[in-house]
Amino acid sequence: MMRAFAATLRAALSATAIAGFTAATALAATSVLVPTAAAAAPKGWTVYVDPRSGARLAYPEKLFPEETSLAYGTAFVGGEARLELSARVVEGIDDAADLRALMDGTDGYENVTYSPQGQNWLVVSGHRGSAIFYEKFLIRGDTVQGFSLQYPASKRGIFDSVVEGVEDSFRAGRPEMR
Repeated sequence: MMRAFAATLRAALSATAIAGFTAATALAATSVLVPTAAAAAPKGWTVYVDPRSGARLAYPEKLFPEETSLAYGTAFVGGEARLELSARVVEGIDDAADLRALMDGTDGYENVTYSPQGQNWLVVSGHRGSAIFYEKFLIRGDTVQGFSLQYPASKRGIFDSVVEGVEDSFRAGRPEMR
C-alpha cells in the first residue's frame, strides 16, 4: 500500500504535510459520478469528477470496485491496485520544476524510470518494491491536481493499458478551488 503524499508525494498529493507544503483548504468528501457518455472514456469505464476542484478521470470500475473518500480527493481500490485523484492548494509550487525539486530525494522516488515535464505538468513513473507507479500532476493557479496509480509489476499486462486510459481521460478542473 502506498504511503501518504505527506511523507512522499506518492499518493498524488496526499494528506500529511511535508516541508514547504500546506493545505489551504480541505476538500469535500462527496463524489460525483458522471455517466460515461458525458465524457470521453473507454467502454465500461466510469467517469469521476471531483466535486471540489472539478478535476476528472475515467477508470475501469471492475478493477477498482471500492471507492474511499479522502481529505484531499478520492481513492479507488481493487485487489493490490490503487488509483487516487487529488487536488490541493500548495504554497510555493508555481510550476512543474518546483514540484520536481520537491520530489528529488524524497522517499518513494528513488527508482523513477520515466519523468517528462512541461511548464505546468509533470509525469513521474517507476518502481516501488514490486509495484509500478504512475503519477501525473497539473499545476493550475494555486492548486496541484493529479492522479496516482500503483499496481503490482506482475500485473503490468493488465494495468499498462489502464494507465493509458486514465491518463488520456484525466482533466484538470478549476484553477482556484471553492
